[in-house]
Amino acid sequence: MKSSIRRCSGELQRDEWTTKLEPRLVILSRVPIMNILSIPYAHGVGGPQTGGHYRYLSLLSELIKADNQLYVIEASSFRTETHVQNVEIFRFNEPILPLVKTALPRDTNPEFVMLMARILREHRIDLIESVHPSGIAIARIAQALLRRKIPVVYATNDVGVEFVSELVASGGERSKVGDSLRLSYTFLVEWLACRFLASHVTVVSEEDRTEMSRRYGINPDKITVIPSGCTDEQVPNTAKLDLRRAYGLGDDDRIVFFLGSYHHQPNAEAIRCIINEISPFFENRHPRVLFIVAGTGVPLLVERNVRCVGFVPRLQDYLAMADVAIAPLKHGAGTKIKILQYMSAGLPVVTTRKGIRGIHVQDGIEAIVTENVGRDFIDGINFLLQNESARVAVGKNSKSLAERDYGWDKIGRRLNGLYRQLAQSESRQIPFDSAGEQSHY
Repeated sequence: MKSSIRRCSGELQRDEWTTKLEPRLVILSRVPIMNILSIPYAHGVGGPQTGGHYRYLSLLSELIKADNQLYVIEASSFRTETHVQNVEIFRFNEPILPLVKTALPRDTNPEFVMLMARILREHRIDLIESVHPSGIAIARIAQALLRRKIPVVYATNDVGVEFVSELVASGGERSKVGDSLRLSYTFLVEWLACRFLASHVTVVSEEDRTEMSRRYGINPDKITVIPSGCTDEQVPNTAKLDLRRAYGLGDDDRIVFFLGSYHHQPNAEAIRCIINEISPFFENRHPRVLFIVAGTGVPLLVERNVRCVGFVPRLQDYLAMADVAIAPLKHGAGTKIKILQYMSAGLPVVTTRKGIRGIHVQDGIEAIVTENVGRDFIDGINFLLQNESARVAVGKNSKSLAERDYGWDKIGRRLNGLYRQLAQSESRQIPFDSAGEQSHY
């Protein structure tokens, strides 16, 4: 019997996306399973609250479907209550340092160190993946003490030091001393991981692959692109109509939608931009245009032509109800999962180059892309709202691109193939399945 975590249909939902077993009978496996030790960061195995969390769970699900056994080390603050087959969860306490308002580095956390050593001693682990560079050094030291040789993959969602830099640049109330220490620490542990400790590095885009290689002076062959993906979910038309009626909207009203966790500063910056810069342009010129902003932690707000609704229980219903989706992002790193979710729902997207990073679209055909958030961005929204044929065409093209290039099943096969190859070359011999898609993505 094998099972998977249900893939999530959106970035910020919690209750609807609680982990769920999906068992199916396996008569005979052609290849033995790998035992993979997975180390997430800033989240656990529970229902996703951010794009990075959604990516992690989706890839975890694909690895489980490929007959692998997963061992997960998560901080006790992210406790997962739901049992998931083929996933064994280990927990440790992660104290917060008051000066920098961040967790104690895992390489100096005695509880994490002891837990890592115990898992490697008691289980035959074939591969270790870590979303954050913190903790990779301990994985290597524990291997050496136990006389084991296990490949370690730094499976990052972005270039870590770039992510921290963008976070600082986007503003917010944080300690300057804390920001400086966090930036220096992230650079140090990421440099050590990429140059000396990790067997391999996976990134989300070619842009990140180039930047990682340039910044840390590592061979591009050591870096593999494992893009983020999306899952298409059909929404009954009745759900869309019911939701529009709940907002008092008629057939001639137009909805512009944004999704983003308010806890992530670049999203909070984008929400302020929608309220203060974008929506006022449409207030008098197009009174039947409504901006709806959803996401974990978003403060509830009803102001002029903006509705901030916070967490929504059924994201796909909101995507189906919307006419245009936007991502007015000025800062941020990595690939934005929200863009792929918009595209998979068939929505025409207006975003910045920062927002579309890592997703290869043709401007004006599969999305409207601007350099920054300004008049060009507003004009892009206005163009789509005023031209139904353009909305339909761009939405259809974006959906086709998402289905063709960004399906989780295809991405999962590539990741599983890479892990089998690494485990075969550095750890115990595991036959490589040609279905693992070793060709360049």
